[in-house]
Amino acid sequence: MAEIQLIDASSLPKCPYCLKELDKIETTKKSYTEQHTIYNCYYCKKVLSIAINL
Repeated sequence: MAEIQLIDASSLPKCPYCLKELDKIETTKKSYTEQHTIYNCYYCKKVLSIAINL
């Protein structure tokens, strides 16, 4: 079985849209029947991810 090596990153990840370092991420929570969490870039406001918690 192959082993995966984990390496501590010393730099911040970058937004795939505006390419700025993500030192801040905005979250918005919406609740209909499930709870939805939307993660946005703090700088360009584009959606990075959506999580659905059932």
